[in-house]
Amino acid sequence: MLLFPMKKVLLASLLFAALFAGCTPVKIALNDSQWPEKKEYAVTNKKPLFKQQQLAFGDFQTREVKRSWTKGTQGLSGVFIGDSGVGFNHITKKQKFHFKLQGDQNQTSEVNCATNIRIKDLVIGNPNSGLNTMLDFLSIGIDTDNQFYAQILAAPETQPWQLILDNRAIQISRNYAGSLMQSPENYYTIVPVNKVQGKNGPVAFPIGSVGYEIRNKQNEPVAAVSLIDRGTVYLKEVPPAEKFLLANACAALLLQARDL
Repeated sequence: MLLFPMKKVLLASLLFAALFAGCTPVKIALNDSQWPEKKEYAVTNKKPLFKQQQLAFGDFQTREVKRSWTKGTQGLSGVFIGDSGVGFNHITKKQKFHFKLQGDQNQTSEVNCATNIRIKDLVIGNPNSGLNTMLDFLSIGIDTDNQFYAQILAAPETQPWQLILDNRAIQISRNYAGSLMQSPENYYTIVPVNKVQGKNGPVAFPIGSVGYEIRNKQNEPVAAVSLIDRGTVYLKEVPPAEKFLLANACAALLLQARDL
């Protein structure tokens, strides 16, 4: 199967969206029956420079966005937050970045990210843990280095959440692109969005995507990210702790999209 570079696919997707939408503002199309009451937040980029990038949406704002290029070596290397160590095997090159997110109730998170990795190279904590077993299952049939990883510590003294996004799946799948997991029993799925609002209703296009939906275990959408223009974040009314977690995931996806 022919796969196109992610940046070109995204540009093609946005071009299709603009053509189909005509002169009206282009927005992703979310299923109204599944989004009866959603909050829509435009994304602002207050400091667009590479090392000082700062994003904000609603009452959420990134702090201390730091990026760096690293080269990996053979074997296991790299540790992120607390007791939940994270290692990478046989990485040739990746970009790492770190940011904090300030919440609407003055919460502050720690988020560590890595681009251009393979799920098969990711080891979280104990190699024999259920979380690594689940990652192995998700990586079946996937052998690409175009994966995105984020570890989110949204609250002190809690287990971090692990976000995995398969940028290859975004091009070819309509049902699954990644996961946001704390344990095999506590997780969300990430689904590509390939529809925009047209003059006569939603319009789907054949390649790529223009955003993501984050769905809970019941397959109900609870958050969404639009990559059109500067970006838009959609959040359902959920408990504050869950809302802050989802905001962190949306911020990580937006920052990752800036590098595609």
